[in-house]
Amino acid sequence: MNPGNSRIYALNNRRNIFICTIVFFFLSSFLNYAAESSEWTNIERIVVVADIHGNYDNLIRILKGTEIIDENRDWNGGKTHLVQTGDIMDRGPDAREVFDFFMKLEKQAEFAGGKVHILLGNHDVMNLIGIALQTTKYVTPEQFSDFLPENFRNQKEKSLRKRLLKTGKPVELTKNELINYWNEIMPVDEEARAVYYSYFIRKYGNWLLSKNLVIKINDIVFTHGGINEEFSKWKIKNINSRILKEIRAIQSGKRITIKIVYQADAPQWFRGLILNEEDVFSDDVDRILNNLKAKYLVIGHTVRQKNILNSKKLDRFQGRVWGMDTGISEYYGGNISALIIENGIFRVWWSENEEPKNFDKIPFCTNLYHWHVSW
Repeated sequence: MNPGNSRIYALNNRRNIFICTIVFFFLSSFLNYAAESSEWTNIERIVVVADIHGNYDNLIRILKGTEIIDENRDWNGGKTHLVQTGDIMDRGPDAREVFDFFMKLEKQAEFAGGKVHILLGNHDVMNLIGIALQTTKYVTPEQFSDFLPENFRNQKEKSLRKRLLKTGKPVELTKNELINYWNEIMPVDEEARAVYYSYFIRKYGNWLLSKNLVIKINDIVFTHGGINEEFSKWKIKNINSRILKEIRAIQSGKRITIKIVYQADAPQWFRGLILNEEDVFSDDVDRILNNLKAKYLVIGHTVRQKNILNSKKLDRFQGRVWGMDTGISEYYGGNISALIIENGIFRVWWSENEEPKNFDKIPFCTNLYHWHVSW
């Protein structure tokens, strides 16, 4: 989808505005989370986890392996700062479970003197502004049903059982039958789609709107997709405040000049730090880091390819850029990893005795603005 057309469609489509009006009503009723700061200094240990895409089990494996949590899944990281680079949502089944877990974990981390940073990814933003369901390949039926109120979900499934009873089919539904049911009605049931958005926003939207798109810890900048030269000239706090302003305007149906949300080179979308040739883009990286007053950039978003995963070399531009999306979700092969930065030393953590795998599931992306892959 062309970025310009996406902007017009999302702002002018009557159905989306109706849904977003409901969303904004719930949003304005649950203003319990304050916007976070954008920069921290003197942090000795940082652990970075990239795109989760609804895979709770692999997230837990990573956090246990990096000693962020204990066997009871409680905070064990002390004063460590945990950075999750965005895209908790879509492609996998467990987004709501991941949200609930992080909401608990961030409170435990604060109490221990640590910090959990959840950054906004493009998929998280797409759900916040109500366009994730415009394509069938992002929101899974499990995610869809998870973000429906229990009473509504039970009512829908009860209606299904009644129809089956009339046809003489078994009333007890298997997990796969329920998944197939939600997969069928998800694209066509306008009521269910509206309820999905309103409930998601009411339960989790305002929490997500307290999160940043870009942060800086010590001399390292973290974001989801990357920072190009234009956005490197912005103050980090201004990037964060601007995207939140745009999201809220879109949710309420207000017109606003879009500078970030739908821009293909914005920090939640940009792929140039991974896809551009290093010898060609090296000077750009110098200028980007200089503008940011940083030495390093750590990002997710673009799944690293077979040869990179096989070599386990995830840094680029002489160690100044680290692309950490190794395909943690089973959708991409379940290649679990994390980046540990301790006293300025970078090292990649891989699961013990586990080599990168399932390369055939990793999509190959060569176009910086190829929207089917980007989204």
